[in-house]
Amino acid sequence: MISVSPIKSMQLEFEKAKRKPTLLMVLFIILINLCYLFIGIKKNDMANFPYAWEAILFYFPLLNTIFLSVFMAVLASRTMDLEHKAGSWNLLQTLQLPSSLYLGKVLYGFVWLVIFCVLEMGITIAFAKYMRFPGFPPLKALQLTFVGEIIGGMVIYQLQLLLSMLFTMQFVALSISLCGTLAGIFMMYISDRLLFPWSVISALRALNMEYHSGDKYSSYSWYFPPQRDWLLAFFYLGLTLLLGFILYTHMEENHLRTRAGKTIRTHKIHTALPSEMIKLKHSPVWVAFILMPVISAIIGIINFLANQGILSFTWEALWTQQSLFLGLFFLSPLTGVLCSLLWRMEHHGTNWNIILTIESPGRLIRDKLCISSSMSILCILWIGILYIISGKAIGLTGTIPLEFFECMLCGAFACISLSAVQSYLSLTIRSFTIPIGIALIGGFLGMMFLSKGWGFFLPYAMVQMGLKSTSLTNELNVPTFIIACAIYVAIFYFLSVWHIRRTDVKTME
Repeated sequence: MISVSPIKSMQLEFEKAKRKPTLLMVLFIILINLCYLFIGIKKNDMANFPYAWEAILFYFPLLNTIFLSVFMAVLASRTMDLEHKAGSWNLLQTLQLPSSLYLGKVLYGFVWLVIFCVLEMGITIAFAKYMRFPGFPPLKALQLTFVGEIIGGMVIYQLQLLLSMLFTMQFVALSISLCGTLAGIFMMYISDRLLFPWSVISALRALNMEYHSGDKYSSYSWYFPPQRDWLLAFFYLGLTLLLGFILYTHMEENHLRTRAGKTIRTHKIHTALPSEMIKLKHSPVWVAFILMPVISAIIGIINFLANQGILSFTWEALWTQQSLFLGLFFLSPLTGVLCSLLWRMEHHGTNWNIILTIESPGRLIRDKLCISSSMSILCILWIGILYIISGKAIGLTGTIPLEFFECMLCGAFACISLSAVQSYLSLTIRSFTIPIGIALIGGFLGMMFLSKGWGFFLPYAMVQMGLKSTSLTNELNVPTFIIACAIYVAIFYFLSVWHIRRTDVKTME
């Protein structure tokens, strides 16, 4: 066995990923953050914006609780993915010490995290000065924000390495990460305390915000996290590193993994289930589609009841709290994870050659679209059921607004069009995680498109428009909306069929 230092192992991780667009992903996330931070701000308005730097430093943790968390989870999943390919656990450990391999992966994630944070802060400050922000942000606040991002990012990265080891199917690990990220966002508004790993970035922030409903403005105050939060953050950092190190150095092929040692067999050679359903027959794919709306509903209720000074006690206001972040940010990447899972088998080995000898491209695309659409629609219905149950539980009176049922219908059609888009991306992009990242960014861009009135020009915006995540009373031309969804489905269905028929099958990873 070759003795390789963790530094050399880290360099090998960079070699493995040199053709992957990781830097492009970093720059694109920073661009999205810049759009959110500076959209609507004009150079001549700085005199009327007394909390310019404070607002920037407050929203840094909020945005990074979403985007940095998902980026680190995707990075960890890609880093650990090779180990789950046939025989790789045993092969890798005959070439290199397991401890060196694992520490190399940790250092690889740390380097990318530092690159992300340095570029994000540097580009943001430079752009703020270009926009004529007065002076510079306080150095102590910058240092606190930077350290909080590094600690929080590494906690999530190491936790995701642990999940990616335990679950052969990366869908499960990424779904857990999405659920944790959703909860981490809401925790920033509900409690100042550090409660669980996905709250580290927001808990170690440098500022608090207070919204003055009477004057319709926000003020900011400097905030230094209490000692208990720092101690708990370092505890999470050490615990995830230690657990990952122990598991990686002691894990062997088919041991300590979920479903280890079990051979899954169907009881019948022939079955009436579609082939795509058979792939998911023993998969825990339904867990994320059930769990994430439950988390959203619970935290939505807490936020709804805690902000009755701002929100009215109505069905309409409850809907915005329960569906806002789910519709804006998380339903799209959840559908993206499912579509990547459905296409994952085709991209392995020589499976394309086998599949195309027994199924036509049109039927293959149709089956995958039907399964992904069905799961997304069931998720929409589950969101609606939770909304009704929670509203009755907290004592909302009156009838459920008719707009809610319109919202369910349009949300279902929007999910079908979104499934067509994500299925096409997962077909044409061999990476499991890149289409998921596109879906997350698409959700954010959709919010921007809606604010400009361009909702019909982006499928991700149509999901938010159909669900009416920002306001249940928004007007929507339902026939036009359904026609637009049908056009998206037709375009991406035929693009997918055309791609399969016109593109040579690639069998090399």
